[in-house]
Amino acid sequence: MPFIIVSVKTKSIVGTTNGYPQDVLNYCSATSDQLFDEIAVIELFQQIKADYNGEDKFYWDGFSASGHAFWPLVMWRPEFIAAACASACNYLGTGGPDPSDLGRGMTSKGVSNAPERINLPVKQYTGANDAVAEIGVTTGKGMWQQFMNAKATCEAHGYTNVSLDILPGVGHTIHFDAELAYFYAHYLSTHPVQ
Repeated sequence: MPFIIVSVKTKSIVGTTNGYPQDVLNYCSATSDQLFDEIAVIELFQQIKADYNGEDKFYWDGFSASGHAFWPLVMWRPEFIAAACASACNYLGTGGPDPSDLGRGMTSKGVSNAPERINLPVKQYTGANDAVAEIGVTTGKGMWQQFMNAKATCEAHGYTNVSLDILPGVGHTIHFDAELAYFYAHYLSTHPVQ
């Protein structure tokens, strides 16, 4: 397939073995600036584009906790993304005292108004047997409800192409084959065979 694939690891925000250094956490707490993951991804994309003659936009994916970087980038910088597809991603941007609080330092005032957001294809795959998804449960922090919250936030800001597919017979796992097929179908639709 005509892709350069880069796997970006999102570190845990807790713990001492794989978490961010304490000075980073202190900075984030003091400033509410949690954009460093997203800024790093954009800079990495621009470097790969320059080094390998990449395209003007990239395909963006995430799995589980990497939703903490997946959703902010979808909402903040849609102009860089050709299509976005995730597997059972977190989105904890709800429930705070300020209804504009979307989590990780992002507020509704920061959601992009770039015209690219309107038709940006955003899909999430969730396994029907995913215990942490809690499909259909509208209370608590199940990932199905988190997706519904992310979709509602996107739609409230003009996004029109955010969808969810439930995959039968699978649990909490990355649905890489489905994601890659989704991206390839999008690629073919925007790159007609000559």
